[in-house]
Amino acid sequence: MTTTTKTVTATETLAREVLELHRLARAASEIRDLPSPATPREKNAKGAPDPTAGTALDPRRIAVADAHDGALESAEYMTKRVCALSAQLRATLDQWDGR
Repeated sequence: MTTTTKTVTATETLAREVLELHRLARAASEIRDLPSPATPREKNAKGAPDPTAGTALDPRRIAVADAHDGALESAEYMTKRVCALSAQLRATLDQWDGR
């Protein structure tokens, strides 16, 4: 595999995965405060459904919120790194070109 092929493969994979991360983060953001339809509903002492407790205590909802928050924190860090790498490569190419 040539250096050019490795570069194209690495940057194309990065671009695809970033787009997938964006899609998944948007989906997680939309449902992070909703109870999972797969979680049994909590009932109060009278046996009636308690949607507030059910939503607050829903482990699947909590897992989505935690995963979303972790992904967002990592994405912010990675964005800074990618921007720094782009700036470094841009400056090096400009210097090579005599700018």
